[in-house]
Parts: sequence; structure tokens; C-alpha cells
Amino acid sequence: MMTKGELGKLTLIQGAIDGVYTVREAAQRLGLSERRIKQLKGERFALHDFIDDATGHITALYLAENECLMGYPELLRQTLTVYGLPIGIYADKAGIFFVNTKK
Repeated sequence: MMTKGELGKLTLIQGAIDGVYTVREAAQRLGLSERRIKQLKGERFALHDFIDDATGHITALYLAENECLMGYPELLRQTLTVYGLPIGIYADKAGIFFVNTKK
């Protein structure tokens, strides 16, 4: 059985999911971070990255609501601005770059 406090928290979280409260309002009322409220709502994000294959050093990061083509030009801009022109660029096997046909 839930306590009165737990029931109140559940009501606030459900209110955030239903849009009754903004993420910020729910976070303030529950004493949690906005990121944690988004996680509780089931929101996910995609982290785009450029990594120097030789050193393993991350040269650029971009956070978006989903994997999108707009993130990659931003990664390239960040990398070129800070590190200059790389010798080569290659992609992993992400579906955004290639058509992945199912066999």
C-alpha cells in the first residue's frame, strides 16, 4: 500500500506525463532534476558523437531528441573549429547513413 506522500508523488509524475505540469514544475515540486522527470516520462535522447579513432578522444558531441541528420553537420563544424581538417571521416553502420536491408 502506498503512503499519502508516495501517492502525491505519483500524481505529480502522472501530471507531468499528461501535460498538466511542465517538466520544470514537476521537477521543482518533486525535488528532482528536469532530466530525471524526462526519464520518468519515458523521453529519450540521442547523443551524436565524433571520436578520433587513433586516440579515442571525443572531438564533438551533439544531443538531440532523436538521431537526425542535423546533428552530424554540427559535429563536423565543432571538430573543424577546434581540431582542423581530419585526415579522414568514416561512419559506423548507422541507418541514417546507409540503407540497412534485412536479410
